[in-house]
Amino acid sequence: MKVLGFHFSGDTLCNSLGELCHEGFLDFLRKSRPGMLNIFYNLDWAVANLCRQLNIPEEQLEKFWISNKLWLPSGEAIFFVPHRYLSIQKNHVEVIYCDAFQYDVDLPFEIEPLEAAKKAQEIGEAVYAVLSRLELHPASLSSPIAAYQKDILSSLDLPKPDQIPGEAQLYAHYCLHGGFQEAYKIGHFM
Repeated sequence: MKVLGFHFSGDTLCNSLGELCHEGFLDFLRKSRPGMLNIFYNLDWAVANLCRQLNIPEEQLEKFWISNKLWLPSGEAIFFVPHRYLSIQKNHVEVIYCDAFQYDVDLPFEIEPLEAAKKAQEIGEAVYAVLSRLELHPASLSSPIAAYQKDILSSLDLPKPDQIPGEAQLYAHYCLHGGFQEAYKIGHFM
């Protein structure tokens, strides 16, 4: 699978293929690129620029930042998780973007747009290579644990807590060391 990097700065949206966009940003982002994993250099910055370019009213922006969901009059639905994930959907076609910044927080802020898109692509390719070596096949780079759950955990036949004998649970509890017990949760922590 190939990785395509993006960067949005001011009124210029570009990708690592060298394609530039100065208007019609949603159409450019929704363009179907089968077999591609999309990654932004700095997703939060890109979403802020997108909202500014779309002239979204302030009260609608406030709802967007609270609910992470935005419905536009043109029919697009935008779902955004800061620092992780952006989904743009229209007519049951969804395009997903993730954030390179979550994998390398030392990225420089001042950088040329095309150079930033290519850097995002490099980071995405490195992350995908690591996941491939682990024999994981992600549909998106936004959550490696989701790929792990899909490819590994979903095929395991582990007993449910109510299927484990009480005595075995008690022995397991006594084997825990430390001041607290941790719970396993799929997702991310902010």
